Amino acid sequence: MKDDGSRYIIFYYKACKFSGKLKPSEEGEVFWAELNELPEMNLAEDMELTLRVLLEDELSEFYYKKVDGRGERQLL
Repeated sequence: MKDDGSRYIIFYYKACKFSGKLKPSEEGEVFWAELNELPEMNLAEDMELTLRVLLEDELSEFYYKKVDGRGERQLL
């Protein structure tokens, strides 16, 4: 939560099928990769934690909580 009480929220979607063409955005190129190749790739910060939320049924959230002025990562 920010000092003004607002939050930045990102929604992730998991799908079994896709049709169409992947399109790049301002954030960069997008591409398909095998799950086992990801650890060797230069991925976004905290992508490993994000993937755990997507792949582990017992997890539902990943968030930063400010503790003593520092961001602390938590999985729920």
